[in-house]
Amino acid sequence: MPFDASSREFLERLIELKDKASLASESDLDSAFACLSEPTLRLTHLQPEQRLAVIHDIAWKRHVWFVLQKLVPQYSILLSPEHRHCLENLVTGTSDLDDQATWSLIQISLPILLECLQTSSGENIQSLDIYMRLLKRLVQPASVRLYMTTVQITDVRWFCTMLCSIPSRLANAFGLQQYQQQDESWYIDSQFYSALTRHLAQSMTVYWEHDGGKLLKPVETLSVFPGELLGKMFRQGYEDDCINTLYPIAVAQIQSHAQASPIWSAVLRRAETISTPDKVWKSLMNYIHDKVASQSEDALTISPAIITAWAAEAASLLFCTENMKSPSERRKRIEAFLTVTIFNLSKARWADGLTARLTVAVAVHAAGLVPVTTKDPQRPWQLSEMATVIVSKYTQRVIDMWTDPVFIKRASYQEHEYMTVDMLVLFGYLDNVRLYEIVNTTSIIPAVTQWFDTGSAENLKLGMTVGESLSSRMENNEAGISCKLLSDDDHQYLAMKALASSGDALAKAANISSSVTPTVEEPPSDEEDKGALEEDADLDPDALMVPSDDSEDSDLEPYYMEEESEDEEFAPKAERKKVKSPTYILDLVAYLKDRDDPVKLDIALGVAEQVIREKTAFGSEISESAIPLARYLIGLPTDYDLTDFTTRQQKALTALIVAVPQVVTSFMIDEIYSRTSSTAQRQTILAAILFAVRELAGWTEKEKMDETRQALDRMTIDTPVRVGQLKYHSRRAEVELKRQQGMQRNRLSGLAGPVFFFPLLVGWWEGAQRRMPWWIGNDEMLSERFIMTLNVIMHSATNTPDKRRIVMEYFEFALSMRYVPCSKAIKRALLLGLDIILNVSYKHQERLLLHDYTKELVDVKDWLQTILEAPDEEDHLKESAILLLSRLAHIASLE
Repeated sequence: MPFDASSREFLERLIELKDKASLASESDLDSAFACLSEPTLRLTHLQPEQRLAVIHDIAWKRHVWFVLQKLVPQYSILLSPEHRHCLENLVTGTSDLDDQATWSLIQISLPILLECLQTSSGENIQSLDIYMRLLKRLVQPASVRLYMTTVQITDVRWFCTMLCSIPSRLANAFGLQQYQQQDESWYIDSQFYSALTRHLAQSMTVYWEHDGGKLLKPVETLSVFPGELLGKMFRQGYEDDCINTLYPIAVAQIQSHAQASPIWSAVLRRAETISTPDKVWKSLMNYIHDKVASQSEDALTISPAIITAWAAEAASLLFCTENMKSPSERRKRIEAFLTVTIFNLSKARWADGLTARLTVAVAVHAAGLVPVTTKDPQRPWQLSEMATVIVSKYTQRVIDMWTDPVFIKRASYQEHEYMTVDMLVLFGYLDNVRLYEIVNTTSIIPAVTQWFDTGSAENLKLGMTVGESLSSRMENNEAGISCKLLSDDDHQYLAMKALASSGDALAKAANISSSVTPTVEEPPSDEEDKGALEEDADLDPDALMVPSDDSEDSDLEPYYMEEESEDEEFAPKAERKKVKSPTYILDLVAYLKDRDDPVKLDIALGVAEQVIREKTAFGSEISESAIPLARYLIGLPTDYDLTDFTTRQQKALTALIVAVPQVVTSFMIDEIYSRTSSTAQRQTILAAILFAVRELAGWTEKEKMDETRQALDRMTIDTPVRVGQLKYHSRRAEVELKRQQGMQRNRLSGLAGPVFFFPLLVGWWEGAQRRMPWWIGNDEMLSERFIMTLNVIMHSATNTPDKRRIVMEYFEFALSMRYVPCSKAIKRALLLGLDIILNVSYKHQERLLLHDYTKELVDVKDWLQTILEAPDEEDHLKESAILLLSRLAHIASLE
């Protein structure tokens, strides 16, 4: 469509932002962060038609590609929460946008994000973390609900393929560095597909929750996206995880809404065409089998009322009559289901007599039942005409297999038992007349003798069971069979015999819910008896609820073995105590010290930052316990799946450094260079030091900031002046702003060098001299994080007395790295540090810089020229080198 003036102006601004950010120096944060915040803000001011036109233009796609591929790796460590929020809005839209515009943004951003994971070398772990969190937002419930109504049919297959590739792409990206965050395991295959299925199932209500439940589109059209997505997950082998999550939600919806059954049936039918019906049906029957089997130890004696309740639910999910174009199509689908579940499941490890009862009951409910003419309250139903035909047909087929001599001699006992139970169950649905006709037209009676001749005691009893079942069903014993050999001790075979007269699906359904409707889980309060042991959000939402017994303690209560278990589940009720949150530092240390109690660890980790900040500058409690507190925080066990483990750990360590930097920082730096520290622990310590330095320097962003630029007003990074340009600077606005905000003391003064910067470098030089195997310089990822930490310290120390010595030490460190083979990420970090020196540390002090560091500047110039002349260096590094050389030329011209 043609663009109006507003749209053209928007696109021109996009190009301008991209060009300005690509040409700016690495220390020019304004240009970079404008690319994140401004486009989304402008987009909300356009009309819906203008938004779609702008988003579908190639300029928008190029802008998103530039931000994700270039800016995120370059500035990932400097992105504050507000900046990341702007990035999320750029990728997935804001609440002010309509659904179609949001879908268009995601349609463009998702393939770019996956491409970033594929092209990333794994060197910049911060950028990978940002990509991971953006992808996580694309599979949240709100996003999945959006896809249900906005994805076009032509885009369904492509988009579902992209969604299903997220786990493998993330695993490959993080696996390059053997990196795994304890609190970010959502992309593990089983967890990802289960969560995506849950979001998809819960979002199905969007189809009937408006206009009084009236569907806006045909059922076959509505089922395209969910059916395609489920089919791809089934085809990849995750049908068990998906069915376990999907079934209880779908059944609850079917019981509540009349439109749910035809939609769900259509969804599963489409999923079967993409995967295979065998996978769906076997997985579903396995799920139902496990749930019903948990209600009784003997599967053959479970009440028919329970069997028919579960079977009716499964039939409404798989075989909704509204979706069948003709009775013949419906019959064909039911027969295919029986073929799979009777003949193919006979070799499945988990298949047993209960499986046989359930599969036949599901088929009978799907084929149809009619009210019985006689008033029997326990058996109010009889087979419909279609059900009678299907049951008779498969009774003959099962008899043919059961009487096959090859099957009798070669099959395993599990197959023998399964087919015998199937046959007896089918007998239970037939009246005596029809059963008599089938017996007379088959060779089942002579085959009983063959089962006696196998020489196996188990097969002998199976043959006796079938013989006595037929004897009990034949009127006047016309079959001539009367074994009477089963004794009262043969409980299993007597239960099989009873199946020949039961007909589970004909019984009145039990007045119970055979599935548990999942609810939104909320974390329990501290006052609950079981505390955080029930806090795990990954517990099976489909588990049957077992009522608790609040009666008095019985004599059979288990004896509490203190040396064996501390678990509250096994402790006597009198000894169970509420786990309270620690209030004092000593209590916090005691909680963290208890490594074997995940409940205490989770509670302590959740309140650690708050307790530390409350005790800051309040007595000597925190300074006296700082070292043990830091030791236990760093050494927290990773065996437990604690929520936001790494984030809470890093925030607690940051608060501790801010509280007592002189006491605890040296200990943490020693832990960085300790041979017993893991890579994850070193990463966490460096991140804690970085954010603590920012906070001490006054970099903490205030809450409720409307624009990204407000978060950068406290920074003093400006674009370097280019050679040949004459610019006039007025500091009136800056002075006025500082006057309004008030002067604040830089708490980092006196700490930047002796507490943070110099100890970090001393450990580096010692490791470099000894070339110890655990030295962080051997790890490129840790080396980049180390250099970026030095950069932040140097940037924050601009107005402190330690600035001159810090700059001198950094020059020595950076110039020593030019002769060492370095990754591109390390070189980018070093050039960023040089940029900070030239444009931040000595801003408006160029002559002093030239006078104090003449030799170092000459060496830097030679190094930058070497980078420019290197044929294998990437273009981004060369661009940074050009900007730095331009800045050096300008400084030299001032002499």
